[in-house]
Amino acid sequence: MTFSLWIIGAGGFGREVEQVVKAINDIGQTWEIEGFLDDAPNDENRQRVGRLGYQIHGSLDILMRPPGPVERYVIGIADVVARKRIDQNLSLYGWKPATLVHPKANLGDEIQLGPGTVVCAGVSATTNVRLGRHVQVNPNSTLGHDVIVHDHVTICPLASISGTVEIGARTFIGTCACVLPNLTIGESTVIGAGAVVVSDVENGKRVKGVPAR
Repeated sequence: MTFSLWIIGAGGFGREVEQVVKAINDIGQTWEIEGFLDDAPNDENRQRVGRLGYQIHGSLDILMRPPGPVERYVIGIADVVARKRIDQNLSLYGWKPATLVHPKANLGDEIQLGPGTVVCAGVSATTNVRLGRHVQVNPNSTLGHDVIVHDHVTICPLASISGTVEIGARTFIGTCACVLPNLTIGESTVIGAGAVVVSDVENGKRVKGVPAR
């Protein structure tokens, strides 16, 4: 069965999601992209989406209705708060999000992916890794054994999450950040790019540097 797919967000990650879908379809036609939705698109993004062969059809309001039987959506927005809000709003109408995994991701055994999660090319997840709803795992990041990532988390490219780490909901892990083993990262935290996290991080904290503080 082929599903129709709306991509929410016409910025950089939204277009990266399109590339994930394209790679999946190159193996077997699974998704028919209806187009992009964006509440505030700019001309540059319109042009870039156009070069991919699609258009921005309008705002998210287009989906404020019950979905058709084969309609799905995916959120291509890195902002963790916006992602939670969109998830909540569309759930009220009965929408089901697509879960997308690039064929060049390396996923081991006992990997659980929540609805709406996107796993990009080059990602490595070893074993017994659990990802919640609408988690974004960007290219070439790594997730060690027994990692738990809660809902609406963004993990940026080349981030390294060591074994037995738990990451709270709505947390943003910056590019090339490193989290050492057996740590807990609280909810709504921000880990700066290149940070090395050596101790637990409390809810709502922003940390950066080496060691992160």
